[in-house]
Amino acid sequence: MRTWSLSRISHKAVLVNRNLTQTNAELHISASSSNRNNNGFSMMFGGNGPQINYTINPDRQAMSGGFVVSFDDYELFWKEKGVYDNNVTQLDAKQIADIIWTKWLESVGIL
Repeated sequence: MRTWSLSRISHKAVLVNRNLTQTNAELHISASSSNRNNNGFSMMFGGNGPQINYTINPDRQAMSGGFVVSFDDYELFWKEKGVYDNNVTQLDAKQIADIIWTKWLESVGIL
């Protein structure tokens, strides 16, 4: 695996499965913490709150996703982007890393 830091909040890495020919996967991860118009309403809909975004293989068959900060009556928590129901899985940093890592390994045929 090789990694690059593209900026303070953006990173890139390449993973290669040497057991299969031409199986490499590029991963781009970026984070944002925009504070403009950062009210609860916009955060609830994945708006201007803190976000983590990832893209696997941006040049071919791209798979992308992300995570946003959400909230309930008691606390702030991470959730997957695009999930708008009341039964949201609350995620922590390790769970987010595990989701991205698993998808990355699957993209090169390791899992």
